[in-house]
Amino acid sequence: MEQELHFIGIDVSKAKLDVDVLRPDGRHRSKKFANTPRGHDELVSWLRSHNVAPAHVCMEAQHLYGRRSGVPQ
Repeated sequence: MEQELHFIGIDVSKAKLDVDVLRPDGRHRSKKFANTPRGHDELVSWLRSHNVAPAHVCMEAQHLYGRRSGVPQ
């Protein structure tokens, strides 16, 4: 059985990550995280808790702020 795809948008700024998850049923979940190593771990845990795999992830970043916030596998 094929899983339905989720879409995740991450707006990256110096201090925070604004995350929005679009579920296959059209509902959204949004949350903000600190743009720090701890905030990145919290983001990954939050995504895993919502069973969003598989997902298409799009990050919008200004300057270099998004380089350290890549979501690990």
